[in-house]
Amino acid sequence: MDYFFSLGIVVPLFLVWLWWSAVSLDRRLRALERNVSALLRHFNIDPSAVAPPSDQVKRLAADRGRKIEAMRLYREETGADLRTAKAIVESLVKGN
Repeated sequence: MDYFFSLGIVVPLFLVWLWWSAVSLDRRLRALERNVSALLRHFNIDPSAVAPPSDQVKRLAADRGRKIEAMRLYREETGADLRTAKAIVESLVKGN
């Protein structure tokens, strides 16, 4: 009997704590998003802009046998996804 009574108190308290934590986390995340947006506007940064390739990426792309290395390096340097890296390296190959 005491076991079920304890569960009847502990479980709802845990659920309330869990809900409150989620609400608090959501507020903090929204505040961070506002701050990042303000910083991007202040410094005139376009987050959707594609970063230009470095000289090392250009050298690797010039050697057709090292395209994958060029894509890997571009991704490491910029944090771009694979599709973007491939498009950049392919454009460098076609431009050469």
